[in-house]
Amino acid sequence: MAETATMTEMLAALKKEIARATSLSGGPAGHEPAYRYLGDPPGKAVIEAYLQEQRSTESKGQAHPIFSVELPPLVQERSPLVEVLSKALDLPMSGKWQDRLLAEERLAEQLRARQVELVIIADAHHLIGRPLAREWLISFFRQHLNHVPLLLVGESKLMDDLLLWKASAGVVRRFRRIRLPGEPERQENAESRAHLHRLLGIKDKEEGQRS
Repeated sequence: MAETATMTEMLAALKKEIARATSLSGGPAGHEPAYRYLGDPPGKAVIEAYLQEQRSTESKGQAHPIFSVELPPLVQERSPLVEVLSKALDLPMSGKWQDRLLAEERLAEQLRARQVELVIIADAHHLIGRPLAREWLISFFRQHLNHVPLLLVGESKLMDDLLLWKASAGVVRRFRRIRLPGEPERQENAESRAHLHRLLGIKDKEEGQRS
């Protein structure tokens, strides 16, 4: 059984991982930023405490610019993800762009102009069932914001399913989980492991013995 950790300990671990992700992001065009995710609980509460701490340091000029958004349930008939993010950023033209590429460029331009150093998307489990939105998110960061780490936060039991993107093997390994102090060790899912091994062309020991 994992020991109970204090919020101070979890915040310290989170900030350490964010600093590491920031140092790994950047590089030439097309280079990938660092992708991370947190399971909830306790992820969302820790993120809220982190954002509160950042806001308290703004007056001292010590806060790092962060764009944080809670993702609503995504329904096929509703706005695409680029419009959801644009509205969260209070862009005056959000939802009115006829050209999707122009909307993407405008969003990226505004994030760079505001010198955003970290993007946090909470309730990211709402991306389940929306493979195009998930893949767009990866493509958008790779093309426009390769210097900005992306941190997803979502329900623990759903995030592994979300990030084992069966239709896109190259995306499977992009996100690394930030495991906070006090969280139980991850129990390996045999079915997920077997599926990932099939994607990578690796035989499990049991399969090798049967063949």
